[in-house]
Amino acid sequence: MTIQELLEERKLDSRKSIKLVRHTVNNHKKISALYKEYIEENPNARRKDISKIANFTNLYELYKKDKDCFLWYQRGQKNSGRKAKPFHENKNEDKLIDYIVSFIGRKGTTAIFIGVYKVVGVKNERKEKEIEYDLQEEIGFKDLSGTISIEWGNGAKAWVQNYSSNPKEIINIEGTDI
Repeated sequence: MTIQELLEERKLDSRKSIKLVRHTVNNHKKISALYKEYIEENPNARRKDISKIANFTNLYELYKKDKDCFLWYQRGQKNSGRKAKPFHENKNEDKLIDYIVSFIGRKGTTAIFIGVYKVVGVKNERKEKEIEYDLQEEIGFKDLSGTISIEWGNGAKAWVQNYSSNPKEIINIEGTDI
C-alpha cells in the first residue's frame, strides 16, 4: 500500500495540487542553531528552556519534543534561485499549491509521516530570501502522525516531489505487521 492510497482512503482529494515534502536535518549543530533562532524570533517561545537543545540530535526528536518549533521551521522556506518557492505551483510561481504531505527523513531513504497541511497563503518574508507560509494542519490525518514509515526512494535528495507522480510505499505502520 502507498501513502497516497492511505491518505485518499481518508479523503485527501488527489485532484488538488499536492506536494510531498521530506525534511532532513540530522546535524546537531544545525538543529541547535534552528532552535536558538526560533526562540529569538518568537516571544512566546522565550520562556522555553534553551538547555533542551542538548537533547535534539535529529529533526524527529525536535518534532516530538517541540512541535511548535518544527512547524515554525516547516513554514519558513528559502526563496532564492530558479527552484525557489517550494510550496508554489511549478507552472505558475504566483499560484500556491493546495496541500503538502509532510515527512521527516530517517535512516537511509526512509521517512516518517508528520501530517497533511493546507497551504493557506504566504504570511510574510521572515527574513531576507526566506518566505513564511501560512500552513494549517488537516485534522483528519493527525492520528497518523509519527505512526507511518515510508520508503522515499532513490530521489532522496529531492526533498519536494509531486504527490501524484511519486508513489511512496508504506514500510511500517506502528502497531501493525506491515
